[in-house]
Amino acid sequence: MFGNPKTLGRQESQKPADKSKVEQDLDDFNRKRLEKDLHELQRLIDIHFDERQNDENELGDLKERISNRMQLREEQKAERQRKQLERMRQKELEKQQKEEADRQRQAAEEAKRKEAMELLSMSMGCKTARAHERKGKRALDKERKKKVLTERRKVMNIDHLGREKLVDKLHEIHEWLSFLEGDKLNLELKCSDLQFEVKQMRLRVNDLSDLKKGKVNLRK
Repeated sequence: MFGNPKTLGRQESQKPADKSKVEQDLDDFNRKRLEKDLHELQRLIDIHFDERQNDENELGDLKERISNRMQLREEQKAERQRKQLERMRQKELEKQQKEEADRQRQAAEEAKRKEAMELLSMSMGCKTARAHERKGKRALDKERKKKVLTERRKVMNIDHLGREKLVDKLHEIHEWLSFLEGDKLNLELKCSDLQFEVKQMRLRVNDLSDLKKGKVNLRK
């Protein structure tokens, strides 16, 4: 029922050997697993450092591109400022040249205008002198007439006169007007006589001129 004692002894002697083998197999498994884990960890570490190195390289490239772009922008900005200053200087130069041309044109026009005015003044000088001479004569005649009229004109001061004095003054004015009308009539008759005499004298001159030329004037 309990089995063979020899068989049981062999089984009991095999148990420590099996246990040792199991432990050995377990240790090998753990060792291999640990090695595998270490290998995987090393692989991950290598990948991490590779990625970090790549990131650092990409960051360096990015920084370099940013620096180059900033430098390019500064150069472009400086170029734009230089071109803008050049355009401003060119515009200022063109403005100065235009203003100078306008001044020269205005000066030339002013000189031409002055020359034309001088020529006009010289051409009008004789006419003006003759006109002034004629105006002088007319002014002299006008002054003489004005003097005569002033002498003949009497100032009327009638504000303080009464009715009888006003009537006397009115008669005096009427007599003076009658005298002036008579004088005017005498002057007109005298002027008419003078005109007739001038006409007769012209006729005589013409007759004498025709006689000298051998012609006979039949006018009477």
